[in-house]
Amino acid sequence: NHTKALNFQKTIADMLHIAPHKGIKKTKIHHAVVEWLIVDNLPLNTINGEGFRRFMLQIDPGFCRPSYKALKKEISFENTNAKNQIYELLEKSSEMVFLTTDLWTARNGTGYIGITAYWLSKEFELNEILLCLKPMPYPHTSQAIGEFLIQKVQDFNLQDKILYVVTDNSSNMVAAIRDWDGIERLPYTAHTLQLSVNRALKKNHQQIHRIRELVKFFDLPKQSQ
Repeated sequence: NHTKALNFQKTIADMLHIAPHKGIKKTKIHHAVVEWLIVDNLPLNTINGEGFRRFMLQIDPGFCRPSYKALKKEISFENTNAKNQIYELLEKSSEMVFLTTDLWTARNGTGYIGITAYWLSKEFELNEILLCLKPMPYPHTSQAIGEFLIQKVQDFNLQDKILYVVTDNSSNMVAAIRDWDGIERLPYTAHTLQLSVNRALKKNHQQIHRIRELVKFFDLPKQSQ
């Protein structure tokens, strides 16, 4: 084991004398790293791990880890490029667009809002694409939600193409779309069913409580013997 460790250290020491990549080669590798982080949804500090460093030394001794500044710049560029591609796709292939949007709070307390677009192409193929997924600061008022949605629709030049927006039945979402002239809101079927089930369960609360207590009784150690 000691011999293997010494050989490994020696190999790394030899690799450290290899000049790092420059120019086009360096740019291509950094682009590949950014693509890997984006596709696999990894944090930026992944590339700072000791295991990753050793792995890359074995794979490519000339690899030079990009800085946080370089990573953020490349990710920002890729984001802009993807947005432009979505814009062009919608311009060329959509005449009428339906939106779905949802707002939720993560475990860390951060609010997020997502918008997805659906449309039929000229060949009657169903298309769907995520327009945005961004943090939504509090308070989540209907006005704030409405302004956010309108801004994103304008960003993709969809203001004259939207027919319906599908949302849950929360009061802020309902009000946000109601104040949006010329747009009709449709409720999530699953959310409507969930509300119906919850209301039905409330009406039978006493019976459900008795059943739960009965289940707890038979789950006790003495009853299982």
